Amino acid sequence: MPTRPPSRVEVDGLAVTVVRKPIRHLYLRVQGDGISVSAPLRATDAQIRDAVRGRRAWIQKHLARLRSRQEAQDQVAARGQVMLWGRAVPVEDGGAGAWRVELREEAVVVRAPSRATASARQGAVERFLRRELYDEIARLIPLWQAKMGVSAAGFRLRAMTSRWGSCNIRTGWITFNTELAHRDPALLEYVVVHELAHLIEAGHGPRFQAVMDAHLPGWHTRRKALNAG
Repeated sequence: MPTRPPSRVEVDGLAVTVVRKPIRHLYLRVQGDGISVSAPLRATDAQIRDAVRGRRAWIQKHLARLRSRQEAQDQVAARGQVMLWGRAVPVEDGGAGAWRVELREEAVVVRAPSRATASARQGAVERFLRRELYDEIARLIPLWQAKMGVSAAGFRLRAMTSRWGSCNIRTGWITFNTELAHRDPALLEYVVVHELAHLIEAGHGPRFQAVMDAHLPGWHTRRKALNAG
């Protein structure tokens, strides 16, 4: 049976987007001011509401964390800055011309057409951050693959609200949270090693932790710093 079109369910004032698929288990994801649910085709609205209520504390924690991150970034943006690799970096006007965003002398310099809107400029800066993140991951992954004796099929970037990364051990593809462009490079390195470690051990139990200990001693400290922000 095919995936059904998305529907909406209200759960105690929380907007929930539901997509019913030919799957066996129900999955929840935090998205902005609401959540999305991937549910089995036969799941009823009542079952979905019960599942959401059962994870309410988890949902509220991630919603609060998401709001906190956004508020911090808004405060930085209000000062004409952007967070890049754990530092507030000024965003400067590079004059009128064809689109170009680059890091120059500790500032993100934006050259844009004279009629470019503030929203378009912001979008250009966000794309620049994604490129910076992509390039750094592309540098780190081959280094750590060689050290760990594993090989990922590839990686992609995606805005994620409840995870810093994920590894599909069946396909070998790794997904990284675009938010990592704002964090210290040492924290990104931890996420890269963490996701590659799943190609050795799927779970998070003692065997996984042993892999992490062997390749990145002190990883607990990096994880704590990453999740504190």
